[in-house]
Amino acid sequence: MKIHLLTFFIALILFAISLWAYRWIFSYRFDYTYFKDWYDHSQWSIPLSPRIMGDAELYQLSGYSLLKGDNPFHINPETPPLGKYAYGAAILWFNNPYYASLVFYVISVFLFWWFSHLVLRSKSFVWLAVFFYATSPLFFSQIGQVGLDLPQLCFLLLHLIFFFLCVGSEEKKPSPVSWFFLAISGLGLGAFTVTKIGFFVPVILLVDAWLLWKKKRVAQLIPLIVFMSVTYFASYTPYFFQHHSFIEWLKAQKWMIHFYTSAHVHFIPLMIFVTLLSGVWIGWWNNIEYVKEWTLLWPVALIIFFYYLFHKHFWRETHRTWQWQYVLFLLFGFIVTNSVIPFWSRYLILLLPFLILLLVDFLSRHKRLAIVFICISLIHFAFFLYPQPQEVMSLTNQTWQSGSYQELYNFLDQSSKKAMSREEFTHTLRLVDYNLEVQKKELKICEPLFVLPWQNTETTTAVITYDLPIGKFQHTATLSLHRENNQWRIHWNWDAVLPQFSPEKQVHLEKTFAPDGTLRTTEDGIVLSLEKPWPFVSVVPNELQRDAEPTLHLIFQVTGIDAIQQRVSIFVLGLSERKTPIGFVMREYNIDLLKELQQQKGVVIDQVETHGYNPDLLKPPFYAKILETEKQYPQLFAHPGGKLQLVDQSGRTETIFETTAKPGTDVTLPQKFHDFFGRDLKDQQLP
Repeated sequence: MKIHLLTFFIALILFAISLWAYRWIFSYRFDYTYFKDWYDHSQWSIPLSPRIMGDAELYQLSGYSLLKGDNPFHINPETPPLGKYAYGAAILWFNNPYYASLVFYVISVFLFWWFSHLVLRSKSFVWLAVFFYATSPLFFSQIGQVGLDLPQLCFLLLHLIFFFLCVGSEEKKPSPVSWFFLAISGLGLGAFTVTKIGFFVPVILLVDAWLLWKKKRVAQLIPLIVFMSVTYFASYTPYFFQHHSFIEWLKAQKWMIHFYTSAHVHFIPLMIFVTLLSGVWIGWWNNIEYVKEWTLLWPVALIIFFYYLFHKHFWRETHRTWQWQYVLFLLFGFIVTNSVIPFWSRYLILLLPFLILLLVDFLSRHKRLAIVFICISLIHFAFFLYPQPQEVMSLTNQTWQSGSYQELYNFLDQSSKKAMSREEFTHTLRLVDYNLEVQKKELKICEPLFVLPWQNTETTTAVITYDLPIGKFQHTATLSLHRENNQWRIHWNWDAVLPQFSPEKQVHLEKTFAPDGTLRTTEDGIVLSLEKPWPFVSVVPNELQRDAEPTLHLIFQVTGIDAIQQRVSIFVLGLSERKTPIGFVMREYNIDLLKELQQQKGVVIDQVETHGYNPDLLKPPFYAKILETEKQYPQLFAHPGGKLQLVDQSGRTETIFETTAKPGTDVTLPQKFHDFFGRDLKDQQLP
């Protein structure tokens, strides 16, 4: 009894330490206005948008919207709603979704403890299993995550516990208690299915059917499926209260299935084994990542699993109960399924509890090894409690470089946020990009290699390369990092953007014009290309008509720039009150369409100098031949020049970058027009 009490208090201490490591969740506040704006301008609404909204943020917005009466198939329609209801309720009641994450974590620990009692042969090792569960970073890190894998694990454990209780009764005829257990088991499986798309449901039902057949109760599979189906259907009750029909619901379900089955995701089969053995995960875009939650227990448990699965002696031992056989078959099915679908490391949340049980069963016969693995788990646990700044630096690099300044604001420390609002921060950086006329921006943040647990401050270097109309400008800045509530954050300094910059100063770009050279043929002097004015299309976002699609389509017809790219430039990266550059009109365009476009609200068409071509030579094979020839004469093209200046409130000007313009050189080809193109054009009039 004293040992059980001691282990219980150890578990409580571990939980308290985990909660302390994620204490930042208590200061989090959900901002619906920001999240809705993020969603409306993210890749979910505007394809190719640089404002990437992750699943965690999507679940928060969707859950809150659902409890406010939204359609389950509006925001995040590809994901069933049950888990999102829980996060929405936490937001509605506490304005904080992480309270739901915390509750799911506590419930998962309790259910795992209960399930361990039903499986492990030695009850004294149940607490060892709970210890490994509580010290596994993959699980306690879910306190600071808004995901659906942990809720799904809770419902899976609920299903298994009551399924075991139902099957474990020795009565030949089902009693009311047995039916109650079966009903709760079906409810758990239904909740599992309606939390995330049910890839693993066929595996669970197959192993359930095997056990019922083994116990000669296969008829109970039908009511189990009925209870599961009722739970799944009931989760969509609000949808039917919104006057949608059953046929509409079925069509939406069909769309969900089609969404996943038609997704052309390139993945590496059997990636689950690479991740379990080494902690390395190769993503869907061939990006190689290290799974920071990986511990040495993963490969050891996997080896033990295969040892048990293929060792004949294991199956002959009398103490190997049907519970163990069920666990092995279920785990085998999960591993096989994860081997043939696009795998993500968080999917291991469903597998790891069963691998822990196998590890504990093995250690029950090798008690000296148990001490070793306890120490290993505590070391992993301790190191994970103190996050390194690399992840935050990587996210900062992505959001800053892509111009997602609203999301960059999330990584600032509290003192920086108190000094300015998200809107002020975003508008200032957008205005800098606008005045710089940034064509491309590259950012490289040097990530600190390792920060000791007691270090709460660190500095790193950021190198920003701006591709400007006057040339490339590189700026190196120092970033100050602070650990706040065990999260790494940036103490913002405006000179990280430009040298000596502050919001009170204006950025001025002075461009010195230099024309390109002219390309012509010899003797006959036919001009092939030269500098000339050409129509350039810009848009003022807040002056566009409410339904901007007809205007965007016209722009596409005139410029050839598709509507997706236009939406990103106008609605995601543009300033609402300023001209957003779109692009030059095509070399061959319809003059009537251009006139129609000029009459559209919010559209501005200017004549801008650019490298142009003889209008009589814009068709094959002339145009392609000219372009190929120009590559051989780089001196044709001018080098831009100008000044990048900062102007303070008193009007004092400071130049921080300057280049000298160099005009292009005229080139006369050594051939006549007909000889150059190598065609018999003697009967055709020269252009």
